[in-house]
Amino acid sequence: MMKLSRQAARYTTVLMALGMVLLAACDVSRALMGFRDPVIAVANPAEPVTLTFREGPGGLVLLRGKVNGVVDAEFILDTGAPVTVLLNGPKTKALNVDMSRARKLGPDDDPAVPFGVIAPKFRIEFDGLTLSELTTAVIPQDSLPCQDRFAAVDFQGVIGADLFRHFVVEIDHAAKRVRLFDPKTWQPGNGALIPLINRNGHIFADLTVDQPTGKLPLRFHIDTGKNTALSLDAGSHPGLTMPTNGTRRKSCYVQGVIESIEGPPTDVYFGNLVANGVAPQVTRRDRVLSGERNGSIGIALLKRYVVTFDYAGKRMLLQART
Repeated sequence: MMKLSRQAARYTTVLMALGMVLLAACDVSRALMGFRDPVIAVANPAEPVTLTFREGPGGLVLLRGKVNGVVDAEFILDTGAPVTVLLNGPKTKALNVDMSRARKLGPDDDPAVPFGVIAPKFRIEFDGLTLSELTTAVIPQDSLPCQDRFAAVDFQGVIGADLFRHFVVEIDHAAKRVRLFDPKTWQPGNGALIPLINRNGHIFADLTVDQPTGKLPLRFHIDTGKNTALSLDAGSHPGLTMPTNGTRRKSCYVQGVIESIEGPPTDVYFGNLVANGVAPQVTRRDRVLSGERNGSIGIALLKRYVVTFDYAGKRMLLQART
């Protein structure tokens, strides 16, 4: 398992928001921008697709695939990615992507929106699964801030909705396994079944969190591409304020850096499951998805459980790891 250095883990948090390319990327705008559904082929439709993954810093899930038959690449599995992203860099130069028309792919002042091009007709082959006719956002690898932090992850792309929209996706960190089920036949097992809200290609959940002002009902962006556990947006709710002291951190997005302060440990309630002692990163109204949520839940917290995402059923299942 790859980890950031002790110094990096203390002072800098790498927030993998690469997939947040078009923050208004609802189904209609996806189509208008050319992001149509890929063609999906499964080797054995009678069985769930099983993929092994490498665990990156903070619990990031990295899936290995082959792009256009010529490039081996690792993709962060990211519920915060409404579109698939490829990095244009040394390990992907054989793809020969024309970057001459690269531009900002969203609002100029949004630190999660990258600079790049929209390119069609990619094919990604995973073990037992192929996505073809895939449109991707391709961004220059050397345009990322905090180059050393992103290099520590050693990834070449991000994939999210192009999988989550077509499968029920189970992530099991203990087994280092991702399983993709047919939404028509999957049935949830025992555990905490959390309703999901899908807005503009992103998923949210209404949860309860302990704070000094009491138990607060808050809305969270559920983001497996974010390698922290819990972030809170001070000022987005009357009960959320900036800590008076605490370790300061810098969070790296694709086009900027946001500072935060680590707050005191808190408890997060997922139905009948309680995640105890979660240290939140508190920001002053994070500009990423500002106004739509009070904070975010990242993979460093979700990895405590076997977590399953059912986009079609608008629900998330958390099961205690055995």
